[in-house]
Amino acid sequence: MTWRAVLLFSILCVNAASAVDRLPTISVPRSTGAPVIDGNLDDPVWKSAGCAPLFFDWKTAHPAEVNTRGLLTWDDDSLYVAFECEEPLTDTIRASQTERDSMVYGDDCVQFFIQPHGHDEYFHIVLNARGTIYDSIRADGSWSAGILAAGSIGQGQWVAEMAIPWPAIGGPPSPEKPWMGMLARERRAREGNNFITSWPFSGGPFHNTGRFGKIVFVDQTATLHRLDVGERLPGMNRLTADVRGAAAGSSLSIQYGPDSADIASAALNAAGVVTIDYPVTLGTPRNLAIHLLGNGQTVLRQEIPTGVQTVLDVEQVEAAITLLSTLAARIDDKEVRATLTARRRQGVELVELARREIQEAVGAKRTLPVVEWEEMTEGLAAFQRDTLQPILWTRNPLIETRPESLPDVLESTKTVEIVAAGSDRESGALLISNLFGKREFEFRIHLGDPERQGDGHAPEDPRRDLSLGDIELAEAVMIETAGRGVIAEPVAPLDAAGRIKVPPGETREVWVTVDTTGVRPGRYHIPLHVDTVDFTDGPEPMQVDVRVRILEIDLPTKLPIRVYNFDYGRGALDGSGHLQEMLRSRVNVFFVPEVPLPDDEGNVDFSRLDHAVKRLSPHGVLFVEVWFMRDTGWQEPRFARWVEHLVAYMKGQGLGYDDWLLQIFDESMSDRFLECARNVKRVDPQVRIFQDHMDEPERIREFAPYIDVWCPVQHQLGQEEGLQAMRDTGRPVWTYECGTTPGFTPAKHRFMAWRAWHFELDGVTFWTYSACSWNDPSRVPNYGLYYPSSSGGPIPSKRWVAWREGLADYLYLRAYTAELDLLDGIPDLDREILRDAHALGESGEVNDIDRYDQVRRRLAERILELRN
Repeated sequence: MTWRAVLLFSILCVNAASAVDRLPTISVPRSTGAPVIDGNLDDPVWKSAGCAPLFFDWKTAHPAEVNTRGLLTWDDDSLYVAFECEEPLTDTIRASQTERDSMVYGDDCVQFFIQPHGHDEYFHIVLNARGTIYDSIRADGSWSAGILAAGSIGQGQWVAEMAIPWPAIGGPPSPEKPWMGMLARERRAREGNNFITSWPFSGGPFHNTGRFGKIVFVDQTATLHRLDVGERLPGMNRLTADVRGAAAGSSLSIQYGPDSADIASAALNAAGVVTIDYPVTLGTPRNLAIHLLGNGQTVLRQEIPTGVQTVLDVEQVEAAITLLSTLAARIDDKEVRATLTARRRQGVELVELARREIQEAVGAKRTLPVVEWEEMTEGLAAFQRDTLQPILWTRNPLIETRPESLPDVLESTKTVEIVAAGSDRESGALLISNLFGKREFEFRIHLGDPERQGDGHAPEDPRRDLSLGDIELAEAVMIETAGRGVIAEPVAPLDAAGRIKVPPGETREVWVTVDTTGVRPGRYHIPLHVDTVDFTDGPEPMQVDVRVRILEIDLPTKLPIRVYNFDYGRGALDGSGHLQEMLRSRVNVFFVPEVPLPDDEGNVDFSRLDHAVKRLSPHGVLFVEVWFMRDTGWQEPRFARWVEHLVAYMKGQGLGYDDWLLQIFDESMSDRFLECARNVKRVDPQVRIFQDHMDEPERIREFAPYIDVWCPVQHQLGQEEGLQAMRDTGRPVWTYECGTTPGFTPAKHRFMAWRAWHFELDGVTFWTYSACSWNDPSRVPNYGLYYPSSSGGPIPSKRWVAWREGLADYLYLRAYTAELDLLDGIPDLDREILRDAHALGESGEVNDIDRYDQVRRRLAERILELRN
């Protein structure tokens, strides 16, 4: 083994040993004589037997209100087990079963589970008050052992005892090889109820070996036969125990959990009743640990919950107080900082008050009643509860979110607002900040059924109401980027469980995306639930009202201009949802990859394009990119024949010249490009050539006879003379942005469509669509707008969503200007709106994503006003 493996193995062994040491434990001494199995516990051996003095309610883990004691001893022949069951209702004890292996477990009964050391199987024995036996190996009731058993009903109790011969359960135990087991009781004497208790605490079905306690067989040891742990309430409490067979050096102690030091203990020198006074304070954890030590070994170990139902976690509170100080120092807003400081001061005062009250109670040897404790700590409990709860807040989902992002206020939002047109997709964001948690919280995010508010729709409206099928929940996943650090960037749909983890002190972002295609306009409310997975120790469930307003504006499913993304990753061809995503985003120009080159004679087989052409051509224009002419210049007759073959191939696929474009050079207006373009047109003047560069007007005019689509990069649009020269040719003018990585802001992507509208262009393009890596190391180019999913489909980046939102913005702008065209003149209000809209298309410096939403909302409201 390597040294790392040895180290890991050692750590695992230590951890495993520690886990076993913390198990509930009983030491069982050897008997000096066999008891008579008659349902009577007067035999001397039972007075010194090992004992489980308390049974625990299977739901609450608290000591049972009606207790049971389990007794165990052994000799060379048998294991002896007895149960002493308190029962105030002896007249109604159910003990109907008299035949062996009948349904004894349907009566008032006791159950014993024992698993020998090193064995996978365990043995299960059930007795009722008549001593009727049911026995099995696991659930196999065909097994029977030579067990002797008896039972009896007495005054205020009933008893069951048994002798189990060692050969029936694998032979006698070996020293220092503990067995595992459980002692349990089902109490049915109270009509209509079945009270289930056990040692140790089962927390559910008894047939769970993971809940068994440790049973250690020894020759002799101290035993603890009665245990009363007092009220277990804040202040001073008293533990009373009946200890038997204690030798010098034995001790009984009580601890705050298994790993803490003793908070109170008593040395034991002889048998007898022992009392220990112990405090329950503000810092007491959920469980107290009772530990009986005899002859240098553990005789009994047991954890017992305190009697306070809502245990205050001072570490949690003090961590929250410290964080409030940290937050106050980081926030610039004076009002928010003052609120945080006041909240911190309140927490400090509440902690000091509670500590003082408990110290006084301990000093007076008084236990605080539950009502007094709850009244005294009501403010502190509220402070702890509030700081344990995550802060839910909302903002524009396209704003950059980091793990350390903080809300402006420390109050959770009640609503998430989403406004959308028809045939649109819009998102809202719910941010979850685990500001004060000491550990990672896991939440389940899920939606209730949408509810429409009011009606008022036309009876003939064929559209349907919003349903859960129209809504998607996603997480904006945190990734490492080279340019911007750790940010929320891929918008990955939540799985069916809807689980999301929020580390302590960090924020995570959930998206709610609504697809309004075919949905009736109106207002809808959808409850969004944020439930903690750890319902016992985690935050309380929370709910937010998602309010969706669908406007009486139906966006066209197709854009009036050309929209294009370079797709080097062949996403649209792989059948994994990429093409559907492009079409839903209104893309209408499609990249054709891997175009074959001509051989030396100019011959070429274009059949390998069949799949791409057949899949893409029904949806828009094909973009055919080849750069071999850039490397060599025009070669006759080789390249001429290639062009002829390409034209013939497209015609054979049923495509005319308007259905495809040819790009032969990139970002160039070189002489070689001019020569090649001239020769392509000589071969076939109708072949359309794409060009993506802005040069001087004179150079543009030289190229004009050969270029069919101009596409300058967006920052070149400010070169007015060059742009005008392109327009003068009468050919379409597009624009594009070169490069998108996680380091680019979403605002830059949304800006592009506004840019195209502002300059009245005929198309808009983004390079590129291909996949990003799931991290963004600076040494690897990471151009792309989506992240690959495990199934190969697209997980959109925030940048892709912003690009898509910009295309929807363009449709709002076109709808708005169409309404203005119907007016006799443009009102001052609309001049102001147009001025704001053009400002967004004019300046690439607008990085405030909220600004785009603000102007779009004004456009939407104004469209509705103009349409009455």
